Amino acid sequence: RPPSHLMRRGAQSTFVPPIFRVSFVGRLIALLALACTSLAALAVLNGARSRTHTAPPMRSYSVWIGPPKESRAALLHRQVVDKSARHLSTPPFEPHVTLFAIVQGRQDAVLAAARRVAARTPRIPVRFKSVAKGERYFQCVYLLAEKNDVLVNANAALAREMASIGRVETPNDLYMPHLSLVYGHLPEHAREEMRTSISTEFGEALLGNDGAFVAESISVHETDPKDTSMKSWRTIAEYPLKGP
Repeated sequence: RPPSHLMRRGAQSTFVPPIFRVSFVGRLIALLALACTSLAALAVLNGARSRTHTAPPMRSYSVWIGPPKESRAALLHRQVVDKSARHLSTPPFEPHVTLFAIVQGRQDAVLAAARRVAARTPRIPVRFKSVAKGERYFQCVYLLAEKNDVLVNANAALAREMASIGRVETPNDLYMPHLSLVYGHLPEHAREEMRTSISTEFGEALLGNDGAFVAESISVHETDPKDTSMKSWRTIAEYPLKGP
């Protein structure tokens, strides 16, 4: 039993030696320190996650136009592209006229810029003047389009908008509107043979009313220029042309 002076008169109590009281306090301090450390670690983790969510990846985007789906021009362009791909064992693709290429930036900013341009751009007439060939993979054999004010102004408007968003890359020094018919790294003689073959079989239709169209919308695509298989390419959005 503890000495009588350690007990309050008339009270029932249990004597706890000082060594155990110190040990209890020590354990309490250790638990508090562990809790503080865990909370600090959780705050750092949440901060890292927050920074990850607020920094979306920078990707490459292009803006295209084309004829209305299932229109005479759309079916003709598709026929030529698919037949050429089978003949050459080159990849098929969606026929289109690139209105702007390429910007590396945040998707939300690119889409906002495309919407602004679409809202003030009228429908874009497109007519082709020749079947041509080039040395670039994505300009192997193509239809060269006639320039007109609406087409050139739409390209210039997109160029201004995209320049404020991110890094801009253009395949040509000056805008060259065209619709590719063949993608590939082909030798000169093969490109010329294909150009001549397409001109002979489809030239009259492609360069006439059957191949011409009026674009009613623009579409935004994620297009990695290094992916020549185009497996990673995807359509992001489409906006109607609403300008006067």
